[in-house]
Amino acid sequence: MNIDTDQLLSSLLQATGHQIGEKFLQSMAEELAQALGAKIVFVTRALDYPATRVQMLASSQQVLHEFSLRGTPCLLVYDGQPVSIPEGVARTFEAAKDGGCESFVGLPLFSEDNLCIGHLGLFFAAPTVVPEALMHLLQALALRMEAELQRLALETRLESARRQLDFQNHILQMAATHQPLDAVFEHLIRGIESEHPEMRCSLMMPNAQQTHLRLIAAPSLPPSYRNLIDGVEIRLGSYACAAAACSGERVLVEDMAQHPCGGVITALAATEGLGSCWAQPLINGAGQVQGVFSIFQRYPGLPSTSHLALIESVADLSRLVLGHYQMMEALRLKTQKYQLFLRTASDGVVVLDLNGLFVEVSDGFLRQIGVDSRETLNALNKTHVWDWDVSHDEAACRALLAQMSETPVTFETRKRRLDGTLWHAEITASAFLINGQTLIWASSRDITERKRLQAELQWRATTDSLTGLMNRGAFMGIFELEFQRAQRHARPFSVLMLDIDHFKLFNDCHGHHAGDVVLHQIAQTCQAALRAEDIVCRLGGEEFAFLLPETDATGAREVAEKIRLAVAALSIVYSQGEGPTVVLQPRCSVGVATLIGCERNHEELLSRADQALYQAKAAGRNQVGVSVESP
Repeated sequence: MNIDTDQLLSSLLQATGHQIGEKFLQSMAEELAQALGAKIVFVTRALDYPATRVQMLASSQQVLHEFSLRGTPCLLVYDGQPVSIPEGVARTFEAAKDGGCESFVGLPLFSEDNLCIGHLGLFFAAPTVVPEALMHLLQALALRMEAELQRLALETRLESARRQLDFQNHILQMAATHQPLDAVFEHLIRGIESEHPEMRCSLMMPNAQQTHLRLIAAPSLPPSYRNLIDGVEIRLGSYACAAAACSGERVLVEDMAQHPCGGVITALAATEGLGSCWAQPLINGAGQVQGVFSIFQRYPGLPSTSHLALIESVADLSRLVLGHYQMMEALRLKTQKYQLFLRTASDGVVVLDLNGLFVEVSDGFLRQIGVDSRETLNALNKTHVWDWDVSHDEAACRALLAQMSETPVTFETRKRRLDGTLWHAEITASAFLINGQTLIWASSRDITERKRLQAELQWRATTDSLTGLMNRGAFMGIFELEFQRAQRHARPFSVLMLDIDHFKLFNDCHGHHAGDVVLHQIAQTCQAALRAEDIVCRLGGEEFAFLLPETDATGAREVAEKIRLAVAALSIVYSQGEGPTVVLQPRCSVGVATLIGCERNHEELLSRADQALYQAKAAGRNQVGVSVESP
């Protein structure tokens, strides 16, 4: 093969230099196939890790959209080294026999953390020896393809993170609006399975006696397996879910075909495509098992780091939802109890006259206000209902009492205890007539914990728990409104995208806690560098986004440089346990985009900022990139 590599490189650059993404990869595949006389040239992306299946991103011929690496020379490339097979491909690899190919060249494409995430492959119909100079050229081209593949992977991760945040917020909203528990968890599981088609999941809860597990949701598990595990006894040596509930620890069954229980379960695993099972107990603050979340994989194996992160994330969300529902159920049962045993209820019950004077007071109400007896209440001379209201508004309380009728009304208010602390009360009250005198019956329920949990649900729905910044879901809602305002009034408006340079090194060298410390410190630094009207959020991972209202391109560039310098000035002293103290010195790259008026929506403006960020990173990192479309 005699190829003028300089001329080939010039031709390829002329044909593809103006393109990016999949268009670039497709053009490169077609140009290489024509220039080298290859039967097929293609670029793939791994669909799983370690790679067993790949997606075809670009190809000089019409081929399968996805294919298995088994039985192909491509499998060798995913070991991370270039592969050159001058002849005999059809004889050596079963999958290549029908393709009429005799030689193969493959080059791996790596992620930023040196994981093989794709490859460039060339098949030739005749035996072909690739000269060393051409091999060097292909390796150089592979680096350019690698950059495009990394960018596509980043876009995929960002989109996945957005969907996950939106989905988590939707689950929290379902819980906050008291949707049926099984419906909430079925929706949760279907969302996980739509993102991970290789998974089938289940959620189980123990019965009141903590002796057996009952199935709450498992929409995709085969009916035969659901019937097998529903009602299973909680004990060690049983199915993974039952063993996890018994031990309180995660149980991993690498190969269901080799399950210790054997018998029916191994037979079902073979017929129903259940390769492995990972069961995670959900344990509340009191150390009790609330439930068990299980993932069934189609193929045998142990969870990867990303799988473990998914399991922990779902477990945290499930614990929060279960805690909310258990509290709401407890409140519902208490309400029934109050209706049957008004006088002996643990919550407060009072009878008032129309002047707001206590006629009767239950022990429960005395406990709520922190008074030990009715005698003490009289001695304190606090015998009117407004004496314990947070506002002490006598006129408002009298007006409310005058409006009471036989139809009960329920409302919320805040009360004050004897020691001055406040508590949230849910009041149910109605009027009744006894011996010609109108009296008011009222029960008070302490809902302070419910309010706290609702506030936590709302906080979780809008806030990134690690940094305390706004999360992506809340940010994008405000972004859209600010974008529309700026366009409507023709006001300057800018957006920044920030990415921490080489962030993975903090995790790899010092542990994930060090990475969390860096994220938290940079979040505080960014917040401090902004005006009160500016907004910053954590998009996910090590990426942050900023809204700068009333800020033109020059001002946005100055803010971006200010933030970059503030981050570069950080020296974070970090130590964990008894390990040595180190100084973490993060750096960041920032992309700037300013509204120019032709954007169709706010996402286009964010995309321009993301492109500018990509340019800054490609130019060497620790710098500010400005969108070329900015004025």
